[in-house]
Amino acid sequence: MHVLFGFFPRSRRALGALMAIGWMTSIPTHWMAAWAQSPPTLQGVAGEGCFWMTFATETAGTYTVERSTDLVAWEPLVANLPGDGGLCRLVDPEPVAGHAAHFYRVKLSAGPGPTEPAGNPNPRQWGWISPGSFMIGSANGAVGADPDEGPPTLMVLSQGFWISRCEVTQRDYFALTGRNPSWFTNAVEQPVENVTWEEATNYCALLTARETSAGRLPAGYFFRLPTETEWEYACRAGTVTTQPYGEDPTGSQLGWFAWNLDNSGTTNALESFTFELNGQYYTTHPVGQLQPNRWGLYDLQGNVWEWCQDWYQSSYPNGSVTNYAGPASGTTRVIRGGSWNAGSVSCRPANRSAAFPAARSSGVGFRPVLAPRSQP
Repeated sequence: MHVLFGFFPRSRRALGALMAIGWMTSIPTHWMAAWAQSPPTLQGVAGEGCFWMTFATETAGTYTVERSTDLVAWEPLVANLPGDGGLCRLVDPEPVAGHAAHFYRVKLSAGPGPTEPAGNPNPRQWGWISPGSFMIGSANGAVGADPDEGPPTLMVLSQGFWISRCEVTQRDYFALTGRNPSWFTNAVEQPVENVTWEEATNYCALLTARETSAGRLPAGYFFRLPTETEWEYACRAGTVTTQPYGEDPTGSQLGWFAWNLDNSGTTNALESFTFELNGQYYTTHPVGQLQPNRWGLYDLQGNVWEWCQDWYQSSYPNGSVTNYAGPASGTTRVIRGGSWNAGSVSCRPANRSAAFPAARSSGVGFRPVLAPRSQP
């Protein structure tokens, strides 16, 4: 017998609208609908070895989905997720096999988070990243780790910043520059790629000029590429596991979050350019289609590598560093995140790579951050 159950607090306004869904015994092969209540509506189904949730959103709302095994301690599955008036669909990537019960709740809040300053030009486009610290890189002996991922260093970010929830799309890039250098042009919502580091930084400068002229930026803020430290901090989203969603040495759950070599291909030949290998046709995919990370950011892993601001060097400084921005000079710039043609090892948040600033690749794009000019 398969059992799904839910409960609701007496005061949804006081506690945030909440629904908890759990399962007992094994999970059926076919999906099962769970009970739901509105507002907001949270529905759950079990399938493909994982648990799926959908809930209706409001355009002015910000949502947090949490998970618990005992209804006492809760951890975020996704936080700081803006509503758009439609349905949000999420999956818990942790396989359900072997779990006695999992419970979920969704909470609705309005306005900026407790540490977010005023001035977010568009909460649906820009996610706030609070100040904090984390250990960058990989520990010795970590699965898949490369020598340049160490030594593990405590990175302290003293100021928060906004980061684009998605990679810059071909539509965005064309609207600002009047050109689209991408190889893959199946849809304008795919990430722009085949851009150099200089073109990415120039885009940020043009975006700053446009948004400043329109009066949409907080005083003293500008767009730029993220530092490597900021990028990994945002990708890890407060986690310390090999992958931001948990320990997954084989990458079996990566496809929920990242377009990579295992899921970016199709047997159907597309009319526009694709990369063909052994009867599979590979390409980038429109941004924001897969699961966001715990801080409401999409495609930080996979789809395209992302240019960072830093010059590349083969190690970290060790110890503890505040607002680290890389070496003062170098020959190549850091790229992070893996891409449509990368394996799961390359899509780990700790993995590093680099490219010459003038290089072009169908696997490299970017996303800006919005930060005070006093930051790197």
